[in-house]
Amino acid sequence: MNFSILHPSARPKIWRKVYDAWMAAAAHPENVQYILCVDPRWGFSVEPGAYDDLPANITVVQNTGRRCYVESVNLAAKAASGDIFIVNADDQYPCENWDAEIEKLCVGRSPFFADFAIRVSVGVKNQDAGLVMPCPILSRGRYERLGYVFFGSYESMYADNDFCEHAMHDRALIDGTHLLFPHRHWVNGQREADPADSAQNAERCYVNGKDLLERRRASGFASRRTLALCFAGERFEGPWVDSIMTLYGHLVDLDFAVLRVRPRSWSNVFVSREEMRRAVVNQKPEIDLCLWIDDDNLLSPAQFDRLLAGLDARPDVDGVAAWCWIHNESKSSFIPSCGLWAPDHLHWQPFPRGFANEGRLREFETGGLPCLLLRRSALVKAGDGAFMPVLDSTLEHGMTGEDIAFFLAAEKGGCKFVVDPTVRVPHLKYVSVDPVFPEEGKTPVKVACMIRAKNEARWIARAVESVKELCGADIYVMEDHSTDDTAGVAVRAGATLLSSPFAKEGLDEGRDKDWLLNQVIARAHPDWILGMDGDEELEPGGCEKIRRVLESNPPVDVFGLRFLYFWDTLDQVRMDGRYGSLLRRSLFRPVPGLKFASYYRPESTSNQNHVGLHVSNAPGVGFYGLRDAPLQVFLYHYGYVFREDRIRKFQWITELDPKNEQEDFYRHCVQGDGPVHLYDGRVIEIPADWRMGQELKHAGPLDLRKLPHRMVPQFTEVPRPFAEPVGAAAG
Repeated sequence: MNFSILHPSARPKIWRKVYDAWMAAAAHPENVQYILCVDPRWGFSVEPGAYDDLPANITVVQNTGRRCYVESVNLAAKAASGDIFIVNADDQYPCENWDAEIEKLCVGRSPFFADFAIRVSVGVKNQDAGLVMPCPILSRGRYERLGYVFFGSYESMYADNDFCEHAMHDRALIDGTHLLFPHRHWVNGQREADPADSAQNAERCYVNGKDLLERRRASGFASRRTLALCFAGERFEGPWVDSIMTLYGHLVDLDFAVLRVRPRSWSNVFVSREEMRRAVVNQKPEIDLCLWIDDDNLLSPAQFDRLLAGLDARPDVDGVAAWCWIHNESKSSFIPSCGLWAPDHLHWQPFPRGFANEGRLREFETGGLPCLLLRRSALVKAGDGAFMPVLDSTLEHGMTGEDIAFFLAAEKGGCKFVVDPTVRVPHLKYVSVDPVFPEEGKTPVKVACMIRAKNEARWIARAVESVKELCGADIYVMEDHSTDDTAGVAVRAGATLLSSPFAKEGLDEGRDKDWLLNQVIARAHPDWILGMDGDEELEPGGCEKIRRVLESNPPVDVFGLRFLYFWDTLDQVRMDGRYGSLLRRSLFRPVPGLKFASYYRPESTSNQNHVGLHVSNAPGVGFYGLRDAPLQVFLYHYGYVFREDRIRKFQWITELDPKNEQEDFYRHCVQGDGPVHLYDGRVIEIPADWRMGQELKHAGPLDLRKLPHRMVPQFTEVPRPFAEPVGAAAG
């Protein structure tokens, strides 16, 4: 089981002592990821290279936005790859063997999917007696379901009360109060209070937090928020309809209750929008959010997530806007669709074009209404008639448009809005309007894909097609003399085929991958390389996620992707032991001089007798000197989906490498598959209920979980098990 410790630190001179204590007390420190979230206002450096000399298991993220405790915890969680999240603090210490003790509490639950939280004791009398949790612990399954650790509208105080009571409400709270995680807090006199304590314990944090907790209790801690879709416009055409249908499915996946709001008539732009505003305000029970989107703007699920995150991070604002390019008055150039009031407070001045380079939320006053995620409060504060025109002879047509009228009314009602510069939506306007300016700030990035494949005709087309959006034509398949049509399928799918020059030189994955790597670099000159096998597939939407990260020029050399083993059916994955927590480093910069190398050596105590069999997925075992980080993008692995394939591969690999104690003789590969004949005539059977740490080293008991519907791969024709005899599909 892998653990991610989330440490939002406010004390540069203390946090390392806390880190050392947690690592020293861990039974298996090699399974611990430490996420340090730093805030420059407390003296932490944000300069490049400031954290390069830290231990390899520490990931540093920066809170340069909202800069409160809750935001720091949630930012740290976004960077976490573990199965269990633990919220730490500068004065929070662990019990001995804390990871093993927590793992005992998780018996029978797969943290990847199971929804639960754990409450431990912290040794502070009033905290242990109440519903507070200075050391919250939760499963990845709960984090994935909620989308946060702490509800984003808190700053600090009462966030842990909400965490605890919400888990109790969901009957998801595990009692671990027999475990003492000492909280050396200023309240009990174990340290001096400091400015960070004053900030977290400010009166507004108590007042706002208490009010929010009461409202959350009254709603039953409703994670299922209601959202009204308000479609402003009257010309809803193909691309827009496709976009909305995709977005609607995403909203359902996020567990929103979605309501479609429409006016009685589209004949008058002012009247139709005012009717929608009133419909939202008068809806019972009250609607939480409203997505206001025009009929010539497209919003992707990823962009919606950005707006939602921005709104949750800013409880002081009434709405977060996307933006688009619009023509200036002379139709000679383009301007952003948001800005500030002109001195006459009827006209407006758009933000400069460089606004597109900003990465933080920015307050704005007025502009167009391409896409705006609103709280219900915005439409209430704007009041009746908010969209009706304001008459003034100085205006071009003697009156404002409905968008300017709304912002005038909203400002009068006390609304505050921010825009996210990273969410720029396409502006159709019956023609494509999407200019690109050289100063716009994204770092151009070229990604190539390298695939080493043998006898993968069933899967290779899916592998190639899944990365086309990211890699274009730079997809290279090293075909290792297959006996099926792997080569033909790969070429027809759009890959460049490279035939292996090592047909008669034996098995050596490191040699093969080094040759393929050099071919890809020489042919494509990429900035990044994605390494895959021929029986793998990048998750739907994975290309967009990866490109968005790489275009930010991250201070990382290697990214680890989440790896899912499909098992028995194509909607089910294996989650016990290493199968549920595998993070495979498959996305890397082509750093000069590094090579793929075996995980083992001839002198290794693992007794592996074929050192060419297992090599790293990125150049350099251990990635010495390289910066690596997790990326929440999934690779689907189909090589073990069929029982026949598992047995065939097990027979081949155990004949090749029969004494590999490190891999537990590969027994986990055929767990629950019944009697299996070994290459030497013996028959073994690994029961499904054998446990990791007892009979098995890496897995068990067999734990198969259905994927969420949105993650299930779709096949027009379901492949069948490989038909050739043992040995033909080796590699």
